[in-house]
Amino acid sequence: MSIRSRCSACRSTTSPRIGYLRRNPAEYGYSDRDNPFSYNPGTWAYYDAFRADTYHRLTAPFRTLNDIVSIVPRIAFHGTGWTKSGEDNLSGWGYSEKAGELFRSILEGGATFAGRGTGWIDDRWRHMVEPYVDVLAQKAWMSGGGRRPYMFDSLDGSFVWDDQFAGRARNLPYTYYGVTPGTRTAWDVLDDKGRLRTFFDVDVYAALQFNETSYAGDDDNHRLAKPGEPNYGKHDCFVAPGARVRWHPEKDLSLMARAEYDSDNNRVAFADAGMRHRLFENFSYNVDYILRDFRCWDFSSSPYDPEQMTGDEFNYAHYHYVNVGFEHKPIDWFVWSPFIRWDIRENELERVGSWFDFLTDCLGFRFVVEYQNSYMRLDGHERDDDWSFGFFISLRAFGPSSNGILSF
Repeated sequence: MSIRSRCSACRSTTSPRIGYLRRNPAEYGYSDRDNPFSYNPGTWAYYDAFRADTYHRLTAPFRTLNDIVSIVPRIAFHGTGWTKSGEDNLSGWGYSEKAGELFRSILEGGATFAGRGTGWIDDRWRHMVEPYVDVLAQKAWMSGGGRRPYMFDSLDGSFVWDDQFAGRARNLPYTYYGVTPGTRTAWDVLDDKGRLRTFFDVDVYAALQFNETSYAGDDDNHRLAKPGEPNYGKHDCFVAPGARVRWHPEKDLSLMARAEYDSDNNRVAFADAGMRHRLFENFSYNVDYILRDFRCWDFSSSPYDPEQMTGDEFNYAHYHYVNVGFEHKPIDWFVWSPFIRWDIRENELERVGSWFDFLTDCLGFRFVVEYQNSYMRLDGHERDDDWSFGFFISLRAFGPSSNGILSF
């Protein structure tokens, strides 16, 4: 058997950003004049800072073994700086005094190894099998006068399950070693015009995470994990099995599902299912199911009230929704999409809204309006009903994912 290799040109990605960010949450708490919001969100929840972030990634994909095996090595650097940061008091609770600048550097290295085999079942159907292994290792360092980065979004820390265990998609903001083996298989079919399209596609995998996050007093070199968090301290392996499924029974109908399992707590961490159906060239509708049962992180937390709350229960997010909407493009330069979301857990309306796109040859301008129903938090505080508005500018060729946002 002859062995040859083929290397395509190296590919680089650069993503710099800078901005002034401020967090000013709603004031819900107790009537203690000395520390009125000590339980939730706490005095630590009010902060602001200038933040600069830059991400540079280099990949060099190539194929070998007669193009059966592909190897995609990568190396990346992620740097983030805050002009101010948080710190701890002697009891370990967090607060957001002006602790000074903070810098975080993350060096990443990894590779994806995949082997693909394809074969025709008959004149119309083709089958593909692709086993793969993704390896990721990264090291994070903290420096500067502060200790805790302020948490504005996923650049600063881990808010949702995907941030924690989906290293192939978004890298974690702390030291991490992991491997994700999996197998993707697909069935393709030729349509009446001789074009090949995917009929059924399933990806089954398991994210194996090894941590180096032993809690340090000053948190200078770690992600600030604390006892009780899934990524704290232990160097043993955490396993998160998952699957993604896509089914296209016809050209204009798509059904999708994905889920991952929390092996530490023996529960489904999240599950999504969705249907997209294009009835006409300019009109489609969608139905989505959303389940979330995982912990949300913040840069610190307030002390716990053992009589009112058990452990840190208020930090858990439990979402169980059905979302229904449609998308209509009456003319080339305008698209709108109203939606309604129903809370299955509470059996009540959760929110209703719509986005409106105004399109030019190059740019897209999106306006969003949304009404959210009142609800009660797990710690007993009630949030009033509210309106939110947003404005996005994006490159039309890349879609809304390339946007900048102004919201209020």
